[in-house]
Amino acid sequence: MCNNNQWAISAPAEKQTASRTFAEKADAYGFPGVRVDGMDPLATFEVVSEAIERARDPTKTPPEGTAGRATRPTLIEAVQYRFGAHTTADDPTVYREDEEVERWKRWDPIPRMETFLRDRGTLDDETIDAIGTEVTETVAEAIEVGSDVEPNPDDLFEYAYAELPERVKDQRAYLRRLREEYGDEALLEEH
Repeated sequence: MCNNNQWAISAPAEKQTASRTFAEKADAYGFPGVRVDGMDPLATFEVVSEAIERARDPTKTPPEGTAGRATRPTLIEAVQYRFGAHTTADDPTVYREDEEVERWKRWDPIPRMETFLRDRGTLDDETIDAIGTEVTETVAEAIEVGSDVEPNPDDLFEYAYAELPERVKDQRAYLRRLREEYGDEALLEEH
């Protein structure tokens, strides 16, 4: 899944590749590439569902123009837009215009999905209020649980590999030596 949000930090996507799309890059590897409106949850769901089915079902015919076995990965390029900053250190007003952001807001998937569900009669104000309350409570609970966790730098190495490669074991040992020599407080100081 390639979430093409139009920007690679401050560089527009068209300056990141000579390809017309990111999805077409799959051709070089012999499997399908599909471009979808990533601002449309239903279209994205359909494309992802088809890709999962294709990946799991060996009886499916390979897509036209591709060779090899039927079960294969799919590169999905979800064309969407990043409304906010890339990171807390990013200032998108330096490299893009407010008008561009406003143009994309009409395709914001949340109001689009709300309109779709309201038009179908499956969503009303009462349900929206209930969802809002549930989300607020869930987020508050997650913040509370996360705030109670005492971070352990060794956890950085715990879940990345089933068995740690030697170079990662060396990195873990190096971090442990630094912590022993300088203490955790020194490692957290900003310079």
